[in-house]
Amino acid sequence: MSGEKKATDVAIEPIGASFKFNAKRKVTKEQILKLMERIPDAEIVDMKDSVAIIKIDSRDIDGAPYLFSILYLNPDSIEMMYTVTPEISMRKRQLELLRYTTNILALLKDAYDVDLGSYMQVLDIFLEEIREFATSDYEKIYTKYDALLAKEEELLKQIEKYKESNEKISKDLIELREERDELKLRISELEKFSDDALMLKVQEWVREHGNEINIGEFCKTYKVSESRVEQILNKMVREGYLETVR
Repeated sequence: MSGEKKATDVAIEPIGASFKFNAKRKVTKEQILKLMERIPDAEIVDMKDSVAIIKIDSRDIDGAPYLFSILYLNPDSIEMMYTVTPEISMRKRQLELLRYTTNILALLKDAYDVDLGSYMQVLDIFLEEIREFATSDYEKIYTKYDALLAKEEELLKQIEKYKESNEKISKDLIELREERDELKLRISELEKFSDDALMLKVQEWVREHGNEINIGEFCKTYKVSESRVEQILNKMVREGYLETVR
């Protein structure tokens, strides 16, 4: 039959299950058989008092039916017997077969009087199982979501902490860079003029500018920092090379 699948792995025994509801047949068995000819991918079997609709979805490695269903159209009831394999959800399987049965009932609308109370009992049992399953899943998902929110909050706190720490590090880094640049300039000045060489430059400047020195102009001319020139001037005064005018 078309629609079947072959099980390639080692077969595990499927679970058998069933559901049943009351329904009164209003036509002959032969008429039922005629109506069922329109059902695809199914084998219709004429039994003593009933009609069986066999649908095989897959077979095991030996070719025996593995995942299948049998719908019995009895004179006073309709019964579904089916298997559920380990890789398929029981609830999903139940819903699929309930839908399948409902589609068959649509074809039999003029052939059976279905006891709605009995049918609704079956439907209610399935829906209750689904509700419990959905509630359980919701609680698990919500618990996981709640845990993720807590983790997110903790991470945000850590980010804020790292942000504050990073700001301090950035500030310290700027100060270090400024200090580095200052030291680099000082090294550059020392490489350009030793203290003795700079003292000679100061003496020349003083002689050429009427015993006066404009520190800003001097620094600009010789490209040295004012702090170093001031240090040299103080040294020259201490050592008697220059005199301050009071």
